[in-house]
Amino acid sequence: MAALDAKKAHLHAAAGRELYIRLPPEAGDGYARLIRSLYGMRDAPQLWEAYLAQKLRDLGFRRGRANACTYSLPARRLKGIVHGDDLTFIGKMKDLQWLHKELEQRVLMKLVGVLGSSSTELQEIRVLNRVIRWGATGISYEAAPRHAENLQSMLPAGSQPLSSPGVKRPGQSRGRLDPQAEAAQEASQ
Repeated sequence: MAALDAKKAHLHAAAGRELYIRLPPEAGDGYARLIRSLYGMRDAPQLWEAYLAQKLRDLGFRRGRANACTYSLPARRLKGIVHGDDLTFIGKMKDLQWLHKELEQRVLMKLVGVLGSSSTELQEIRVLNRVIRWGATGISYEAAPRHAENLQSMLPAGSQPLSSPGVKRPGQSRGRLDPQAEAAQEASQ
């Protein structure tokens, strides 16, 4: 898994409308027309997203139908998610390196790290302030610490965590599942 970060993302896209800014005195004290998108513009995130989507399509990626933030390149077995200027892709090391090299030619891109089992790969990485770890039993995903603390502070004292229907919690008896979970399990079989 590779985590990539686009630097100065909004500045890559061309301005989507005619917009002028006032220059500071040290820059001539006049007005200038923007030719690139600028942080703070209402349409800057949308312009960046369209710019990156086009660059990924140029490389052969297909955009997800159900979620436009997902991309896949079947020929290289790469799959990824884009969230703003953060990109996370899974695939073989040689294909992840190819992707980084190709994107670096089109976008100011930083490789945050590659998660994996070899000695040259990281065993832990942060993506969107969440910790993803590579361990002996597979990949584990930890929620953002701040979010977990916020949720914990909202719970009444002594409250118990919930689990997904049909999933046994530690300490739960071997009795039957609740009726809704039982029906869902039967429907899926």
